[in-house]
Amino acid sequence: MMKQYQTIKQELPDTILFYRLGDFYEMFGPDAELASRELNITLTGRDAGLKERIPMCGVPCHAAESYVAKLIQKGFKVAICEQVEDPKEAKGIVRREVVRIITPGTALDNLSLTVPASNYLASITGNEAGLGLAVCETSTGDFWVSQFTGTDQLKTLKDELTRLKPAEVLVPAGAAFNPVHLFANQEKPLLTYYDPKAFAYHLAHKTLREHFPPDSLRTFAGSDYAPAVCAAGAILQYLTETQKAPPRQIKELKYVSLQNYMTLDATTFRNLEITRTIRFHDKKGSLLDIIDKTKTSLGSRLLQRWLERPLLDLKVLEERLSAVEALSQDWAKRQAIRSALAEVYDLERLLTRILYGRANPKELLSFRQSLSVLPQLKNILHSFAGSHLLNTLLKSFDTLEDVYALLEKALEENPPYNLKEGGVIKSGYNPTIDQLREVSTNGKEWIARLETEEKEKTGIKSLKVGFNKVFGYYFEVTKANLASVPGYFQRKQTLANGERYITEELKNLENQVLGAEERLLALEEECYHNLLKEIGNSAGRIQNTAEILAHIDALQSLAEVAVQNGYGRPLLLEKEKNHLEFEELRHPVVEKVLKDTLYIPNNLHMPEAVNLYIITGPNMGGKSTYCRSVALAVILGQIGSFVPAKKAVFSLRDRVFARVGASDDLSSGQSTFMVEMNEVANILSHATRHSLVILDEVGRGTSTYDGLSMAWAVSEHLVQKVAAKTLFATHYHELTQLANMEPSVHNLSVAVRERGEEIIFLHQIMPGAADKSYGIQVGRLAGLPDSVIQRAKQILKLLEHDNFNRQILEQENTLSQDDPLPQPELSPMEREVLDTLVKTNVLNLTPLEALNYLYQLQQKLNKEQRNIAAK
Repeated sequence: MMKQYQTIKQELPDTILFYRLGDFYEMFGPDAELASRELNITLTGRDAGLKERIPMCGVPCHAAESYVAKLIQKGFKVAICEQVEDPKEAKGIVRREVVRIITPGTALDNLSLTVPASNYLASITGNEAGLGLAVCETSTGDFWVSQFTGTDQLKTLKDELTRLKPAEVLVPAGAAFNPVHLFANQEKPLLTYYDPKAFAYHLAHKTLREHFPPDSLRTFAGSDYAPAVCAAGAILQYLTETQKAPPRQIKELKYVSLQNYMTLDATTFRNLEITRTIRFHDKKGSLLDIIDKTKTSLGSRLLQRWLERPLLDLKVLEERLSAVEALSQDWAKRQAIRSALAEVYDLERLLTRILYGRANPKELLSFRQSLSVLPQLKNILHSFAGSHLLNTLLKSFDTLEDVYALLEKALEENPPYNLKEGGVIKSGYNPTIDQLREVSTNGKEWIARLETEEKEKTGIKSLKVGFNKVFGYYFEVTKANLASVPGYFQRKQTLANGERYITEELKNLENQVLGAEERLLALEEECYHNLLKEIGNSAGRIQNTAEILAHIDALQSLAEVAVQNGYGRPLLLEKEKNHLEFEELRHPVVEKVLKDTLYIPNNLHMPEAVNLYIITGPNMGGKSTYCRSVALAVILGQIGSFVPAKKAVFSLRDRVFARVGASDDLSSGQSTFMVEMNEVANILSHATRHSLVILDEVGRGTSTYDGLSMAWAVSEHLVQKVAAKTLFATHYHELTQLANMEPSVHNLSVAVRERGEEIIFLHQIMPGAADKSYGIQVGRLAGLPDSVIQRAKQILKLLEHDNFNRQILEQENTLSQDDPLPQPELSPMEREVLDTLVKTNVLNLTPLEALNYLYQLQQKLNKEQRNIAAK
């Protein structure tokens, strides 16, 4: 057995082998040690003819799915090795084969796919024509390719991968480029270095031709699409190799041209927290989380794809907006749609498991339940036939009533989870099954009757019939009654408390019952798999219906969000209008997380003649939130959603850039300022007059004068060379002078109310420039000691009069008579804190950095005070 195991394992060195032994999957050697550690299961050993026992661990077959899911989520591959012949008929060791290999990008088991979000397998390759990217959602059959050329092809590829966040990426072994750099600053997928032959153009093209109808591949004729073809062919070959069957769920190969969509680079996508947050890399708290009120996994995945790729097609967007408007105006019908959709399971993923023959009876029951509501849902949609998009969906809506009728006729009302338990096929569907079921049922009654008769014949009241897999049926007699056992009872087994017997009559009944049960289970299993094949024959129709359901769900979700949150329909204009206007605009995420504070909406008016707003004001005043709210509103409008504003009128934007915040990139050895400059350089290189640019604190990563000069030069370039609509939040008040030199530059500021030495943030954006930064007041709000606040005032006064230098500050007579604040007796620690504060350019700190900085200083002082008190 171990020789057989080693032979199979040698073919899969990078895969954990689940090797079937009876009712368990066993792992040996390094696999066992790894699985024991990762799954927290007991590690044992087995004697395999060696001096030392081989490490071994195992999991029950009936619970294997949950263990496999855990390993897949941790980025491992698992091979399932089954017994492929009946042990009763095997000569020598039972033959075993790997029936499938499960990887993060090919997982089809339910527990691996409990999250409705897409689970992508990607493939990348390249040649002199450019880079090719193929992406497949294996569990649904969605399959597309893109191709990138030019000097920015690697960056564009990286942006795509950031948005998609694939679970696994195939790359040719020995590829010239290092794919690891494509996943800097994000969770890295499993990188599978696959056979380079699979990426060869002629083999890849042959693989595609064998899988798809010839007419469907016209787009990919010629060598212009060679990189895309190579990447797609490798995925198909990999899926066939790992699943041990062609991927029948993949019916179409699409080409996605990025020119048809708004460009959101990796930095912007991350900074705006479109589908996941920066801090926790989670959906909760992202824009997707706010607008996802879908009732199905189908709709949730589609809505995420819309957010990942906002549209540039005004006609399609208007159709979506009209559909959302129609759905938002009829509460009762919309709730009826939501209730019906709540009964729909993940049809796409269930269909894929059906096509692979892996769907269990409970999943088939869920599939039938999903089909049962389709006629009702289609009937409700008739109320919205006035919407062009909804009417188009209605006309194509196949309710699959024949497939439902087949399942209704064949499948029991409450089948078991495990097919081998029997009782899956409904009575009346197959006459032979009905006959065998009757024999099996009656046979058990006959055995029960025989037990009663033997009790009467022998007078042994405690006599009973038992069953086990080793001996079959038997009579069990206690020691106290052994003297009453008749002669025709044949002893079978001796127990501590009695004996077990059989009789000729019991044996005959056993043959009838067990023979019928065995044949019944085999026939039910055969009938069930034929049922799966019959459903699979309608796969194309089922996928079309699933796509329609996804669209209905995504649209009703946008309508539900619009009504719940008071969103308005945007008026979208052609790019050439170059207009941007919002009235009472809110940040869709921030307004939902505020608990005890009322969100203050703001306006924005940027006609064609205005290209840059310079926004000044204190930290925590709302500059960044305001800028982000504009970007998110544009993105929402360009997926066909209403936006969080009373009024929204804007031209389609080809790109949105958001350079907000920065941090050191330790993986590439880049400082905060270098990261910032790289991001700004990307904006200046790719922004057009039809883009929207959000800049927050550009230049803060270096000295004040360097930072100001960079911010000024960047602003001039955006205004004079690019003419993109730009919002620039900054603490460089000197930058506001640009409005006096450039007619397309205007100033905005955050309104603040002063009350003595305190400030109140009004969170309102007003015309004009701010005249103060209020840094010291923010320090007071953060809880800095009063002595530090007072000293900071003194230093600020000197700075404002250009009299600041280190020597003067160290002299006690530097204070003017107009400000006779007493110099306190300072401890060494207090002196150190003040010196640190003096050296720090607070204008280069973000609000969060400032708070953290002040907190650290405060902790130092508190620690010293505690030490003094202790002494």
